[in-house]
Amino acid sequence: MNTIFDDCKQCDSTDEKVNYLASFIIDRLSTPRNDFYSKPHYTSSEACKYLQISKKTLDNICSDREITYTMPRGRRMFLKDHLEDYVKRNVHRSKYKRLFDK
Repeated sequence: MNTIFDDCKQCDSTDEKVNYLASFIIDRLSTPRNDFYSKPHYTSSEACKYLQISKKTLDNICSDREITYTMPRGRRMFLKDHLEDYVKRNVHRSKYKRLFDK
């Protein structure tokens, strides 16, 4: 059976276990976590946050069928890969590119 104390070298007494657990929690809380961008799928509001657009803009994009989505139980769900594909398809070139190429 795996426990949180498997990695602890000196967890023989209860006090040592408490100290180890406290340091584990402090390390976990102080480590910045960005789980939002590692999710495999997003709701409509999360997709808006991911793309930094409004809900109305997302509705328009979906009605134009520019982003693929599914609707399990009546809620729109977006795969992260589909959101990234949308962003990649909509890259705009700088109008000053020709000036820099010369």
